[in-house]
Amino acid sequence: MKITETKVLSLEISELLDFDPIRVMTENYGPGRGRITVTCEGKAWTSAWYAMSDRSVEQFFCDCGNDYLITNMAGNVSSEIDNDNEANMRFMFSEVLRLRREGEISKDQARVCWEEIDGSDDIKSTVCGYSSVISEVPYFSTEPWYLPWPTIPNPAFIRLNSMFDIVRAALQQHLALAGQSEETVA
Repeated sequence: MKITETKVLSLEISELLDFDPIRVMTENYGPGRGRITVTCEGKAWTSAWYAMSDRSVEQFFCDCGNDYLITNMAGNVSSEIDNDNEANMRFMFSEVLRLRREGEISKDQARVCWEEIDGSDDIKSTVCGYSSVISEVPYFSTEPWYLPWPTIPNPAFIRLNSMFDIVRAALQQHLALAGQSEETVA
């Protein structure tokens, strides 16, 4: 068994307007290899990288964009989420009108689709689940989940984006102070 002691940097970022204290722990295994863990409000996001040139994990984090970091550290958080049923209904109404104007569906098909949309509690699930009259319309029957359904910005993504901006600013400040203290020693 081999036991290796490593150095861990732990920072607490407090007195923030919209966040509880944020804790950042970084561990550099060697040049270009390291791990970062960010915790806040009872949740944690972590990742490790093993090919960061000769940068420390702190420098690497500061150099990366938030989209990349969020994808890497919180992969299940997308930038957009589905809108509500009202928006989906407006979308479907406009699609039925467009298809009717273009002659893709008949007057009777449009009426049946309209009535089904109007009476649906979750039109997207109905159409994507192929359990509707609308699903019989060729335009809607071929992979309906790929239609341009309405989306809204994901509040969780926006929050992580803001948090990672704060972490980046704190790490940049820490790196600047560490650089100054190294110059003083030299």
